[in-house]
Amino acid sequence: MINEQLKDEYIFVYKQAKIFLSNLIGKHFSDPTSILNRYIYDKSPYDNLSDANKRLIASMSNRGMMLSVIGFDKKEPKMKELLCDYDPGKILGKY
Repeated sequence: MINEQLKDEYIFVYKQAKIFLSNLIGKHFSDPTSILNRYIYDKSPYDNLSDANKRLIASMSNRGMMLSVIGFDKKEPKMKELLCDYDPGKILGKY
């Protein structure tokens, strides 16, 4: 689990990024909030870095024909084993 100081820093960076994007979108559209709300979710469904890493890997395999080539959903149990339960530190150590 993330320590409280690091969590506070992540929250700060997230809020600043949201403000930056809102200002950038606001230069071109009258309602930047509705545009952001389509793509940004305030509540993260991830409890830890491994869950977020799993989602990132699934998203990367979802590009173009990669979905049918990699087949992450079908091969997820094997991927989980190969990718050290999606733990980034263990992945770096292994590969």
